[in-house]
Amino acid sequence: EGWVSWGDFLRGEKKAEFLPFKDARKIMMASDINTQAEFKEVSREGRLPEGIPGNPRRKYKDEGWVSWSDFLRVK
Repeated sequence: EGWVSWGDFLRGEKKAEFLPFKDARKIMMASDINTQAEFKEVSREGRLPEGIPGNPRRKYKDEGWVSWSDFLRVK
């Protein structure tokens, strides 16, 4: 098998399969995460829902990303 990612190389992690932007946004809007800081904390702790990237702004920049408040649908 060829190069996959640094995570795969360093930790044996397989390349993550991320959800499409609209699906990820629906999940995050229904979550208890309301701020970018809360998102980063949950990500650091490895508690993000399956399929949600740790850096959604970068992952979804060309797929509909507007802002953190739009992604998290801050109430």
